[in-house]
Amino acid sequence: MPTLFALHRARKFLDDRNIKDISLVITGGLRVSSDFAKALAMGADAIAIGTAALMACACQQYRLCDTGQCPVGVTTQDPELRKRLKIEYSAKKLEHFLRVSTEEMKDFARLTGNDDVHKLSTEDLCTTNTEISGNTDIEHV
Repeated sequence: MPTLFALHRARKFLDDRNIKDISLVITGGLRVSSDFAKALAMGADAIAIGTAALMACACQQYRLCDTGQCPVGVTTQDPELRKRLKIEYSAKKLEHFLRVSTEEMKDFARLTGNDDVHKLSTEDLCTTNTEISGNTDIEHV
């Protein structure tokens, strides 16, 4: 199930039952700040990123993550391969990605008349995709 549809269903389930003591954290397929802003607008309380963080810090897309043989040293426990990862440099790149993503989400919030990213709602979104509008609360334009 696509992430946006799953998020919509989960938020609707919680809201329909007036469940307030569960945080909705979404992950999967969220890569850039616009994805993060959409997820918040659709009711996610938080976003967890995996691949986006790996890409930001050092990943070179060898697609060997599951083998433990990552030649960059990101997804491995091999001590020799881990030596290749420049931790300080990679941490700075990740910090930059997160800082820029946060600023871009704040910009989106301001552009839609909100003073906080957590005030975003589906009313701030629209889509040209009938499948998305038909399966979420996002207006079709």
